Amino acid sequence: MRERGFRTSALAAAGLSILAACHGNNNATTNVPPVVASTAPGIWQGTDPFTGLKITGLVSETGFTRFIRADGAQYIGPVLVNGTAFSASLEALLPFGTTFPDGSTYATVTMTGTIVTQKSVSGTETLTTSAGTTSSGALSLTFDANYDVISLPASIQGTYVGATSAAVMTITEFGLLSYQDPGTGCLITGYVTVIDPSYNLYDLSVTPTGCPAAAAALDGTSLSGFATINNTVTPNLLLIGVSGGVTPEISLAYTLHRN
Repeated sequence: MRERGFRTSALAAAGLSILAACHGNNNATTNVPPVVASTAPGIWQGTDPFTGLKITGLVSETGFTRFIRADGAQYIGPVLVNGTAFSASLEALLPFGTTFPDGSTYATVTMTGTIVTQKSVSGTETLTTSAGTTSSGALSLTFDANYDVISLPASIQGTYVGATSAAVMTITEFGLLSYQDPGTGCLITGYVTVIDPSYNLYDLSVTPTGCPAAAAALDGTSLSGFATINNTVTPNLLLIGVSGGVTPEISLAYTLHRN
């Protein structure tokens, strides 16, 4: 879902150009410094303040973010950095078939705070469900240097299993993915591609098929997202988060170990 990320620096520069054209004249030179806005690419580790669970943020170079919680929930959307100010407006997606404590199936998450580039983020995080329930807590993230490991098809190729299931996910040397999801009963197939070989972040496009009646909403839905592989631990750890469909989006996330 990289297309949903954005770079605001270009937009800001365009806005300044229009402003200068409106207020200037043919002979005047407007020395207006550009508004510098950027993103916070990387892998960010922290603890979800609402559940106490581990959370991992995968932020692309375009600024699109997937925070993947240990229970499979995801917070997705754009991240913006302006100087040392960090902000994000995200959709909160629960694992397929689950709800928030108040019965809601959809929520928004806002994050605001201060960033030290490639080091830390600190601030406040607020979650608001579609039923109006609001929760707030401290935001604390640490940059994971594993983001700067190169990505190659060979790095992610292999077979993977979960901690509680013998179901095997296979990723071939050509990036073809296949997985009989034990949670939904669907066959998940698609492909994995390298986004930028300089960084440990991969793009995913998958489709569930052959789903049982209880997961019929998943059948044939195109899902996209990110993956990253941690080769510094044994066994290697694969983290995947994908979503798609209408609001609230269908969300699937997997934490698997290399077999």
